[in-house]
Amino acid sequence: MKVVLVETIPTVNPVPYSYTPYAIRSGGWHMKAVLQAIGEQAGVLDPWERPASGWSETSGSEGNGVGVTCTWAAPLWPLMGLAWEAMILPATAPEGHSIPEQSYEFDCGETVYFSPDWAVKLDAWPNERGDLIVLPNGKRVPCLDECKCTWRSANKSIADWWLAVTQLKSYCMAMGVFRGRLTVVYVNGHYEKNVVGVPVLKRHWIEFDRSDFDMQEELINGWLQERATLRKAFQDHRRNRAMRG
Repeated sequence: MKVVLVETIPTVNPVPYSYTPYAIRSGGWHMKAVLQAIGEQAGVLDPWERPASGWSETSGSEGNGVGVTCTWAAPLWPLMGLAWEAMILPATAPEGHSIPEQSYEFDCGETVYFSPDWAVKLDAWPNERGDLIVLPNGKRVPCLDECKCTWRSANKSIADWWLAVTQLKSYCMAMGVFRGRLTVVYVNGHYEKNVVGVPVLKRHWIEFDRSDFDMQEELINGWLQERATLRKAFQDHRRNRAMRG
């Protein structure tokens, strides 16, 4: 993974509100919920990203049971994110478009659903120095955009934000797209030493390669396989107890 450009967006021109509300999600596994569970086990999540204050484990229509019910302890956090997402992406990338829910089947046989925020084909991409350059021969490259709203400090490297980067990487992996952008509203701005700054809007241009995708697929596939093994063992245990009366 390579962060090739970080730009600060000074102003955003208002656009007519035409955002399509979230459709009812498919039952079963959802990519962000899976990543939240993995991140919780690894201890790499910010407090407001943990499953206890985010997506709960419930039974989906396919019986896999993650991410279909929202039980936010602080409901304004995701609502702020959804509001910014509805305004920022159409305003900063008007040539893009929303994407319907996608799905990806892992080697373990589990299908995971995900809903990227925005997609755009770009005529320019940063070079090795981070300069935005026009692509040769008029080639246009696909890029996924994700919008985030966070209380993290804008001084921190985007590479240290595990959930946001991993979510974008997983979406790009599943759709075969090697370029993505995280457009982030930093509510506390350049927060440092308990001094809150003014909100800042930044866009992080990130490029992935095949090794990034291979490692990400191995991580998620392994977690899903482990859960499936544990689920089967638990079901066998219950069945044996029932047979013993």
